[in-house]
Amino acid sequence: MRRPVALALVALVAGPGCAAVEANREAWCRPEAPTVLLAQAVPSADLVPCVRDLPAGWTFDGFTAEDGASSFALASVAEEGGRVEVRLTPTCPAASGEVVAGDRGATLERDVTARRPYRATWTSRFDGGCVVATVALGDATRTARQIEELERALGLLPRALLEAAAS
Repeated sequence: MRRPVALALVALVAGPGCAAVEANREAWCRPEAPTVLLAQAVPSADLVPCVRDLPAGWTFDGFTAEDGASSFALASVAEEGGRVEVRLTPTCPAASGEVVAGDRGATLERDVTARRPYRATWTSRFDGGCVVATVALGDATRTARQIEELERALGLLPRALLEAAAS
């Protein structure tokens, strides 16, 4: 009889802790722990990748921050194969795609390698850093709408905002 009570107590105590761990993997466009960790990993970067608003049917699916690089991923729960991996590094690979206007003074380059299913690399270049988003979408019937939703969802947060919030 004591064992179920002990297991229930462990679940109660661990439950909120597990939720906090999951929340610390979510790089929202706010001066919170995950976004700060992304910035700390690449101290030269003027901008930090983040998520403004998660599109319906998508979830956070991974987070890493280490010296010299940091990343997070999004996965589609509604569509098999839908995934976006976003990586921040101090430098960018050589240009190879179409250059379009970017967010917050960054230059955005799109290199589409396949249309159906959609596969692309979106590279944002800015002072002190580079964000490469590898995009894979599986449902060809909704591709244009999904691309628009992901473009609106992914953002760049100025390091200055993170530093101001920390002081």
